[in-house]
Amino acid sequence: MTERKRTPDILSDLLGSAQPSPLRPHPSTLEQQDGTPEYQQDSKMSGQQDGAQGAKEDLGRDETNVDEPKVKATFYLSKSVVEALEDAHLALRRMAGAPRRSGVSKSLIVEKALELALEELALEASQSRLARKITPGNHEETVG
Repeated sequence: MTERKRTPDILSDLLGSAQPSPLRPHPSTLEQQDGTPEYQQDSKMSGQQDGAQGAKEDLGRDETNVDEPKVKATFYLSKSVVEALEDAHLALRRMAGAPRRSGVSKSLIVEKALELALEELALEASQSRLARKITPGNHEETVG
C-alpha cells in the first residue's frame, strides 16, 4: 500500500506565520507504530457543557453521578422499544413541568432505566426481572 502524500499547513502560510511549518500528515493517516489508527480526542467532552445547555442538563440528573463523564454508546434496539422510548420521553417531559422539562432526555431515561435494572440484577441475580426476561426457564423458583 502506498503512503499518502503529506498535506501542507496552508492556513499558516495564508496567515503569514513567522516560520514555515513542517508538513503534517493528513488527519486520517495518523497511525500508531503498530498500524492501528491513533485516537483523536474530541474537542469537547460530553461532560463539559457551556452555560445554559449545562444548566438544562443538570436539572434532570441525580447528584450521585453529576461529575461522572459521559461516553457515547451505540446499541441496536427493536422498533417497538424505540417507539416506547419516544412515548416515555414525551410523557416524562410533561410530568417534569416547564422548569425541568429540558433536562429530561432520552439518554437520561435510558441511563436511569439501566441503573434500575442493573441494581435489581445485582440484588436478586437470577430472580431479577432482567434475568427472567433474558434467561427464561433458567432461574430457580423460590418458595416462601
